[in-house]
Amino acid sequence: MVTGLVVLAFLPFAKVLSALPSSVLSAIVIAAVVPLIRVRLLASLWRMSRPQAVVGWLTFWFTIILSPHIEQAVVLGILAAVAVHIWRELEPGIEFWVEGATLHVKPSGVLWFGSAAFLEEAVAERLAIAPEAGRVVLHLDGLGRIDLTGAQVLRELTEQLLEGGLDVEMSGVPPHAVRILDAVNKASPF
Repeated sequence: MVTGLVVLAFLPFAKVLSALPSSVLSAIVIAAVVPLIRVRLLASLWRMSRPQAVVGWLTFWFTIILSPHIEQAVVLGILAAVAVHIWRELEPGIEFWVEGATLHVKPSGVLWFGSAAFLEEAVAERLAIAPEAGRVVLHLDGLGRIDLTGAQVLRELTEQLLEGGLDVEMSGVPPHAVRILDAVNKASPF
């Protein structure tokens, strides 16, 4: 807001600069912009998070290439960030361990429509490796979020395991997921 007010206050005096050559005006703009470019910060991103560094560098280069259409570069940067986020969330972390005849499954991250099938496949593969399991415990306390598709996959997985003769228990259901899991479990199939 302050910058906008300064620009508005300067507008009546803008004619003073009109007599300056374009090269001088360009030098003024470059001198104002160069301190805003923090190459060290962009370089340090690589050590902290390579995917985030790629997004930062892509956005930087989009800004230079698409100049003066900076808005397009910002949109492309946002799309790159969304793509990285989706890529990271496609496979939730899943920890497995066996205690006696019980297979413990602990997914972590986000269980959403993009990652729900991965959980179902991973449990099926693990059960094929551990056929002695008579019980499956799904520890859900490591999930940050469960969407509708994730809840439906959990219901279908539970039904498949029960039909296969296994006992199933869900433990540590996050408070934010109780409502959606209850709604999915109460809903009748089509």
